[in-house]
Amino acid sequence: MSFAIGQRWISHADLELGLGICVETDGRRTTLLYPSVDEERTYANDRAPVTRFLLKKNDQLLHIDGGQYTILDVESVGETVRYAVRDANGDRQTIHEQFIAPEVRLNTPSDRLLNNQLDKPVDFNLRFATLEQRASSLTHMHSGLLGARTSLLSHQLYVASTVGQRFAPRVLLADEVGLGKTIEAGLILSQQLQRGRVERVLIAVPDPLLHQWLVEMLRRFNLRFAVINEARWEASTEQEAFAEAPLAIVPWSLLQKHEDAALAALECDWDLVIYDEAHHLNLGCEAKERFDVVLTTIAKASPGLLLLTATPGQAGIESHFARLQLLDPDRFTELDQFVAEQQRFTDTYQLIEQLEAGERPQDLPGNFDPSWSNERMVRELVDQYGTGRVLFRNTRESVKGFPTRKLIPYPMEADAQEQDVSVTARAVWLADLLKSLKQQKVLVICHDKQTAIELENYLHLRAGIRCASFHEDLSIIERDRAAAYFADSEYGAKALICSEIGSEGRNFQFAQHLVCYDLPPHPDLLEQRIGRLDRIGQAGDVNIHVPFVQNSAEANHFRWLHEGLNAFEEPSSVGHLLFDEFEAMLHSSSIEEVITATRGKRQTLLASMQNGRDRLLEITSHDPEVGQELIDAINIAMRIDDLRSFSERLFDRLGVYSETGDDDTIILKPSENLVTGELPFLDEDGITCTFDRQVALSRDDIQFLTWEHPLIEELINVVFHSELGNASLGVIKQKSIAPGTVLVETIHTVECLAPKRLELARFLDQSPIRQLRTLEGKDISHAISCDNLSKIMRPVDITKSATVIRELRDKVVAALKLSDQSADITADARKQSAIDTATSQLGEELDRIRALAERNAGIRSDEIEALTERTTSTAEALTRADALLQGVRLVIAT
Repeated sequence: MSFAIGQRWISHADLELGLGICVETDGRRTTLLYPSVDEERTYANDRAPVTRFLLKKNDQLLHIDGGQYTILDVESVGETVRYAVRDANGDRQTIHEQFIAPEVRLNTPSDRLLNNQLDKPVDFNLRFATLEQRASSLTHMHSGLLGARTSLLSHQLYVASTVGQRFAPRVLLADEVGLGKTIEAGLILSQQLQRGRVERVLIAVPDPLLHQWLVEMLRRFNLRFAVINEARWEASTEQEAFAEAPLAIVPWSLLQKHEDAALAALECDWDLVIYDEAHHLNLGCEAKERFDVVLTTIAKASPGLLLLTATPGQAGIESHFARLQLLDPDRFTELDQFVAEQQRFTDTYQLIEQLEAGERPQDLPGNFDPSWSNERMVRELVDQYGTGRVLFRNTRESVKGFPTRKLIPYPMEADAQEQDVSVTARAVWLADLLKSLKQQKVLVICHDKQTAIELENYLHLRAGIRCASFHEDLSIIERDRAAAYFADSEYGAKALICSEIGSEGRNFQFAQHLVCYDLPPHPDLLEQRIGRLDRIGQAGDVNIHVPFVQNSAEANHFRWLHEGLNAFEEPSSVGHLLFDEFEAMLHSSSIEEVITATRGKRQTLLASMQNGRDRLLEITSHDPEVGQELIDAINIAMRIDDLRSFSERLFDRLGVYSETGDDDTIILKPSENLVTGELPFLDEDGITCTFDRQVALSRDDIQFLTWEHPLIEELINVVFHSELGNASLGVIKQKSIAPGTVLVETIHTVECLAPKRLELARFLDQSPIRQLRTLEGKDISHAISCDNLSKIMRPVDITKSATVIRELRDKVVAALKLSDQSADITADARKQSAIDTATSQLGEELDRIRALAERNAGIRSDEIEALTERTTSTAEALTRADALLQGVRLVIAT
């Protein structure tokens, strides 16, 4: 190892020192100055842990004054070097190596290899595996649907996929109660975020639903929303609360009470806005109050808009039209025209019924070609149904899989006087019921938290029944723990005692018994209670236990809910309408009279909902075959076994401690060897995770690991964006390989810088290009895989590797050049294939949507413009695709 003053060296023992310069040397010792840290180090010449830093033609040189140059040639000046370079203006000049900036980073694999900055051979293998898995994830067609902690339900996935792939979706989600509108909205949002189409999202909800939305977004979709409530608003400046929260949830009350908060929300640019319970809002042309005007203005300014309501027609045809007009003002222009269209929907549905029955109706539209098949005619009729692209509504009648509800009433005598809850007849009855049900899980819901707390104390301490309380004063973590304790089938709680608000947003379909400890005043609250158990995926009947005092107002309320609304045994989609009409009569009229009137009105309302409009909506809102195809595609893309084995390798190498837990779970904790900073969802206390969807659905306290989970995505990015494994050297000893044989293994990918929203990976093959070449240039990568080669390799001492690299430098450089040339050829082929595929597929999409626009006014002009721009931008971006060296490994046979 020869040193000379002015030479540049790198310490491979202390990379953080930066680039050193030789300032003193003799026959035995050398002193290097490291300007970045203002330190000098003196080494013995024969044992110095340093490597000569040399650049080559076409490399970039960073000058100490900040200028960047391209190297044209390298010439020796004694024992130092001088570089002929070209600056940004194309002018040629020379720069001595002593003027190279000390902050130089060796992040190219070839530079790191040639400068003896090496990782272990197994790290190279991990890098290759990471590139494979990353490419596979990028090419998945249903990005945004994999990572959700939800059951794979056909109707939800159909709506979410149909809407989520659109540019700036503006739709009304109007599924009946219990069918999962919030989940559909979350899936749509996840797709938009994953595809890079939105960054800033505002959700505005009624105050009682605030916590439910926060929990749903976090637990189901791993989305951390900031709650902008009064406390946060008062603690922040006027602008920062909304401006600094790309994902924000706001309760209606904040915008109603604080005009400055409403103005701040208005001044922010939102990519997507979501309003729940939209039937309670007077939006669009119906907006009169300041609050409604604010929400309308925000909705108009946002490219994307999701309105959620289970009862789109509750407030009348005018309000329904106003919401649709807000969603698409070009399509819905005149109320009278809209009303006339609604009246034609029954006729349209009758035509579809006849066609599906194999008949050929006589009164088909005049522009229909008689040679079309019945299936083609059905598609054409559905395409012409205007609200089908704007309004989605599934009903329980059309979606199968719900359990049977069974009401079990318990009339009882009133207590003699007001007493502590622990000694009331109702509490004693509950304890007896829980004991009689033995090991069966029971969800108990009462109206207020104090009752829930007192009941839990009584049942646990005095009746000896394992149970847990669940109410709004508990933190999210405490609620998760209570829910997990209840879900534990072996050692868990027999009963979970919930308050009304505390149970919002939680599902416990593993239980088949619900106790309504008291009756909620509104039928919608009763439906919400029953909905905790009455869901798709419920394995048994839902038994609803209802105690009530005989000959009392409570008994009358029970009878009205049961005999008038049939609210216990059937979902009450019109309960809110009947409550508004008959609530006053409950307190002033004969109960028999109220029940009779309610029953008649209910039948009338339900009959009106079965008209052609709702039937036609069912067709446009769900295609079971497409839904099943989505389920199958997602199950295939999950690749659970691959994810499990690959993530274990990531955890082990990147410093995440893991151990096996109960019920197909693993426990993860950051170790002292963690190679990166904070990881999403992983704190010092650790987290419990599972790869199994059913386990995740039964336990809210654990993380559901998928390829789209933020923790997995971040660990993949740590490897991809770092130098880990991109330069390595090892030795092998095999009878079939002659000692002294040298192999150069390289990995390239085809990369292209472009906006995420273009989804170039959909067209561009980014799977790693692996080559294994002899120094003579022969590629033998087909003979042995990267994984198998790694298994027989051993690392080399860093001093020996420096000697090997120095001796083989020129030959290795030549082999790398050959690999680069071969990768360039492959990249060019992939680039052209991607351009052809993108042009064809996006062109077909554009032709289809243009043709559909001629038949369906619901196709917005900005959708066509966005797809046109995307087609052009994608083709242009793909021309910049190029091969990038991701890793190099030198293999020496001994």
